[in-house]
Amino acid sequence: MKKLRKSIRRTAKNIKIGRKKAPERPPTPPPPRPSATADKPWRVLITGGAGHVAQQLVAQLEDQVRDQLTKEVGAWMTWEFEHNQKQHIPAKSVKRRRDNLIVLIDQEVEKLLRTRLQIVLVDVFDIGHSSYENHVALVKGSFTNETKMKTALERVDTVFHLAAVGMTGYYARDRAACLAINSIGTMKFLNWCKIQGVQRFVYVSSIGTIFDGKPLINSEENHGVYPDKHYNHYCESKRHAELIVYKATSDQMKTIILRFNGIYGPGEKRVTERVVNFMKSGWWIATCKPKGVEAVTQLSSVGNCVQALIKADVALRYADAKQGRIYNIMDRNPVGTFSFWNPLNEGFGFSPPFLTIHPYILRVLAYICEIIAFIFRLDPLFSVLELDLLCVTTTFSLDRAIRELYYRPEDSPMNEIVEMYVGRVKKKDLYGNPTAEFTEEWKKFLQRRTYFLKFMAFLAFVGVIVTSYYGFHAAVPFIEHYRGYFRMIYSRIILPIIAIFI
Repeated sequence: MKKLRKSIRRTAKNIKIGRKKAPERPPTPPPPRPSATADKPWRVLITGGAGHVAQQLVAQLEDQVRDQLTKEVGAWMTWEFEHNQKQHIPAKSVKRRRDNLIVLIDQEVEKLLRTRLQIVLVDVFDIGHSSYENHVALVKGSFTNETKMKTALERVDTVFHLAAVGMTGYYARDRAACLAINSIGTMKFLNWCKIQGVQRFVYVSSIGTIFDGKPLINSEENHGVYPDKHYNHYCESKRHAELIVYKATSDQMKTIILRFNGIYGPGEKRVTERVVNFMKSGWWIATCKPKGVEAVTQLSSVGNCVQALIKADVALRYADAKQGRIYNIMDRNPVGTFSFWNPLNEGFGFSPPFLTIHPYILRVLAYICEIIAFIFRLDPLFSVLELDLLCVTTTFSLDRAIRELYYRPEDSPMNEIVEMYVGRVKKKDLYGNPTAEFTEEWKKFLQRRTYFLKFMAFLAFVGVIVTSYYGFHAAVPFIEHYRGYFRMIYSRIILPIIAIFI
């Protein structure tokens, strides 16, 4: 009874006085507007801007900045949308804004992209990429041009130096040009970067700087360890450039060196499309296997190259960054130099190569191709360096890049290459490899190729028989005329030598 009375009194008291309401929480402050979060845009300069790696690097940098902007703009617009709901905005307007929120975020991101990222592409060739927006500037000219470079380097934070000459083509046999552009040109370019206040310099090199024709097994990045003699002028000049970049590093401008090997990928022209065009011709019927064993190598896919370039820039941002270091950037798993391309060859409907050619024969052809290319200023079919990289085992250690750059090699894009160049993938065969759907014209081409190869094999067989017949009859008079000399050599030289060993 006492408890009931206390309860009634408490209720009456609450009715009379009124309960104290809990204090309301202060409203959530809005996030800062995205346009006011950055002091100045990140300005990047890329030499060799017409190349495939440069184009993929631009796309990756844009995606990276877009992702960051999308988070900021999305947070602002989401808060604004929720705030408008609390302000009793008409339901139709709220619903329309909710439906268009993603579109509005994308539009705002594209407006703000220029305030966060500005890219300068430099190349002697026409870049001519229609999809580039107003935040990408195109400069036609060489990076050795002082007037253009000092202007292009203004307010630049990061430089990706991808340009070089002499890997193939006319300049491969021109030592003066290779040294003037790859070595001396890089040294001058570094000085201009320092004058303009560039903070980070990422240099792209090649494994040709350490390759001398001998096998490289799990090769590590030992600074200053180079062969006594280089394969060509390109390798020599890239070696000088590595040393120049290493000595140019400082706290004001940090540098880093990345070594690539056989860059390939969908749309890549120097390696991938050359292989594709050669396979389409139907003449990939032979391989080169020294001593009957196929060489093994590690290539560098475009995706892995771009990943390493971006992570190298990130690594140089830290105060304790290791400067001037060399890093191997390749695929994780070694592959056969010829068998790696078999899925593409089978995708075109061709059988695997059935002949094996000796390296010396191909080396002679490579020398001839280089001489012709030098005389007529053309790109050779293949060079001696490219041939020996196919015939000699070269594998590399990625431990330093994985440990210090947090480099994570992606899978090989061979499936994407097959789908891009072969056509629409229809199904998979018994071994899980993609098989493509071909047109009737392509099937007729394959039949004509088969008939042509059979006809050429028949002519070669007939030629060997006729040559042997006439060669034997032409050699008989020669043997009869010098029979006495042959007998004397046999009795006085060959027989005594045999007797000594017996």
